[in-house]
Amino acid sequence: MRYVLHPEAYEDIENTVDFYDGRVAGLGAQFIDQLESDLLKVADAPEQFFCAYPKTKVYRYPMKRFPYSIFYRIDASYVTVITVVHQAREPLQWLDRLDPSQK
Repeated sequence: MRYVLHPEAYEDIENTVDFYDGRVAGLGAQFIDQLESDLLKVADAPEQFFCAYPKTKVYRYPMKRFPYSIFYRIDASYVTVITVVHQAREPLQWLDRLDPSQK
């Protein structure tokens, strides 16, 4: 299965990369490498991970090596990544990104 990123997920990722690069040069690239690896795992078997919000059918995958989680939905032929968010942040901040019929 393939994955697609919600438009606002790109912004989440970009902000995280900027944050890490501001701390240590090259750490943002390491974050991207880990994210890509984790996204491939999610896309390979999306239903094997935790369904964090059964009502909205949103799954959560905790990233390896970084304190971030990938929140996603499984559609017919692809996985939609809703957000990549720090685990200490409000988990439902992304709820407005769902189509009203998915809430």
